[in-house]
Amino acid sequence: MANYNKRNDFPLLVELLERTATTLAAGKVPDAKALVVREKGAHNLQGHARRVMPLAVWLVLKRPELLKLVRAKTKLSNEMKASSSEARSAVWGAVKAAMIDEIAKAGTDIVSQHDRANTPVTAKDIAQTYLSADYGGGQTKGGAGNTVLKRAVKLLAHVLPS
Repeated sequence: MANYNKRNDFPLLVELLERTATTLAAGKVPDAKALVVREKGAHNLQGHARRVMPLAVWLVLKRPELLKLVRAKTKLSNEMKASSSEARSAVWGAVKAAMIDEIAKAGTDIVSQHDRANTPVTAKDIAQTYLSADYGGGQTKGGAGNTVLKRAVKLLAHVLPS
């Protein structure tokens, strides 16, 4: 078990993702706007954003090859909504497989803190709470965290070098 909160790069990358989302949302980038409104509580998904965005950072630190792959198959100008071809792209199969594999191998890694009790939260805890079984999570119906994860990985892919 590794505590990613104690790494030098992890908190900075989480902050980078949050600031990138805010900056790009102001520039009318659809997926950035979707993340920001979720962070602010739209559809009561603020917990999803607060937990899954660090999980996305954890995943790309574990699997940096995903950055190049996602960057090649997505565009910041495209919105990933249910009807978009980008949201159903085969690239997300690689992300799903990577998440399932990393949860199995390193799911006890600490990637977040509880807000009230300041209790460490593991990658597996977050996946179980917010992601569908397709992504290695515990949600059998839905998994609104899936879209947060995909959008966060997409933004990271477009701003981080690979």
